[in-house]
Order: sequence, then structure tokens, then C-alpha cells
Amino acid sequence: MSSFATDVLDGVYEALGEPARFIPKIGSEADCLVHPDQGDAAYDFSGLDVTAERTVYQLRRSEIAVVKQGDQFRYPREDGRLYKVNARPRLLDTAKAEWTLELVEAEE
Repeated sequence: MSSFATDVLDGVYEALGEPARFIPKIGSEADCLVHPDQGDAAYDFSGLDVTAERTVYQLRRSEIAVVKQGDQFRYPREDGRLYKVNARPRLLDTAKAEWTLELVEAEE
């Protein structure tokens, strides 16, 4: 990714990112900035439309290089809820600079 694109991405996260705490199954915890997208999503199952609650976070790969299924996040960072990475993390952007994470609420 070009330095210009990196600077733009960093600027977006600094301006709009929200503080969270990354809690891996193995390794050290770390503070990070995320873009949470919490809301409903529509799914089509063989002609049957289903609406379900979803929680998707985007996270800069430069902050957290490796995220695995089963790792957790606390959001908001202070006194927030605990979420677990429910599906395999994906790198959907062309530059592979952001993790896209599907999360479910975890028990404390």
C-alpha cells in the first residue's frame, strides 16, 4: 500500500476509530481502534429472507497483525462488553490493510 493510502487509512482511524481492547487466546493484550458496524443484516436462505443481528468490526492490520477465530475484543475498551471472533478473519480490501471480523457477544 502506498504511503499516501496508509496516511489516509491512519487518518480515518484516528478521526473515526473507537477504542477497544484486543484479547488474543495466545499472546499479549493490546489497545486498538476499531470501526464497529452493529446492526441488522438480511440473509437469503433458499428464498426465505431472514434478518439477524450482526456485529462486524474493521481493524487496521498495522495495529494487530494477526487475528484468529476465538480471539476476543472488549468494546468499548473501558467497561465494555466482551466479544469473540466468531468466524475466520478476512482481509477484504484490495491492499489487505484491514481485518474484517464477525463477532458474537461472549460470556464473561
